[in-house]
Amino acid sequence: MGEPHAGFTPAMQLPVQFARMRAAARADPAPDQSVRSRRLAALEALLNDHRDEIASAISADFGHRSRDETRLLELFPSLEAVRHARRHLGRWMRTQRRPVSLWFQPAGARVMPQPLGVVGIIVPWNYPVFLAMAPLVGALAAGNRVMVKMSEYVPATADLLARLVASRYAVDELAVVTG
Repeated sequence: MGEPHAGFTPAMQLPVQFARMRAAARADPAPDQSVRSRRLAALEALLNDHRDEIASAISADFGHRSRDETRLLELFPSLEAVRHARRHLGRWMRTQRRPVSLWFQPAGARVMPQPLGVVGIIVPWNYPVFLAMAPLVGALAAGNRVMVKMSEYVPATADLLARLVASRYAVDELAVVTG
């Protein structure tokens, strides 16, 4: 949906990207359930629509890795995490009552889930898709904007995810940083 600044190295783009995301998070500090659900649905579609490309990129990064291993240990658990979050999103967003100590009676307490704003995820090299998606699902379900830093040891996977994410998300919602 958006292009990074041309001529800038990835390291130079980080502060610009972070500032853009932080401004967007401040403009919409608590996205509603429909926005969060849309972001999760886009992630699910991204993983479903590009399974073979993701498996090929991971195989290229590792010299060779079985497509079955990638599907079994990276894609299926990532998709299940997205589906789980979408099923439980409404319940997770609800305000919850909590009891208070006898010393504070007749007061009451509530837990009101709120997004942090912008979240950074640093992904290790060994299972790059799953180790990016598992925390990403939680961050998106919580209503956060997310910057994902992929390992430099998986350049093909990082480049593919960066392109796929840029095609489905606004630049102030989700970004994948490579290099």
